[in-house]
Amino acid sequence: RSSYRIPSRMASNGTTHEDLSSQVENNGHPDNNTALATLTQGEIDKIAKMVLDQVIGQQAYTYSESSAWNQLIVEQITTELVRTQRPYKFIVTSALLQTANGSGLNVSSVSYWNKATDLSFSYRWENKHMLAVVNVFAVAF
Repeated sequence: RSSYRIPSRMASNGTTHEDLSSQVENNGHPDNNTALATLTQGEIDKIAKMVLDQVIGQQAYTYSESSAWNQLIVEQITTELVRTQRPYKFIVTSALLQTANGSGLNVSSVSYWNKATDLSFSYRWENKHMLAVVNVFAVAF
C-alpha cells in the first residue's frame, strides 16, 4: 500500500483529494507477472492538452485566476494519470506565464532515480495570452 496522502480539500471539479489518494492506493503494486506498462509522451500530451483546454481554453491571463487554474491543472492531470492504472506514483507541476509583456521562461529539472523504470515528461501549451509548461514525473512502485 502506498503511503501517499493528499490533504483533505475539495477540488472545484468535485473530486476530493481523498478520491485521488484512494485511487492511488487501490492501484497497488503490480504483480510479479506484470511488466511495467510505460507511459508515452503522446499519452501525456493528450492528457495535458485536454486539461489545459478545459481549464483555461482561450481565456486571457488573469493574475487573480492563475493560482486556481494552476491548482486545477495539476489536480486534473493527476486524476487522469491515476485513471490509466499504471504502476507509478505521479508528481505533476505546472507553470503559467503571461506572454503579452514579452517575458521569458526557462524551466529545468533533474532527478536521481532508476532510469530503467522511472519516467519524466514535459508538455508545452499556449494560447494567445499565456504559456503553460507541465512536467510529469512517473516513479515506479
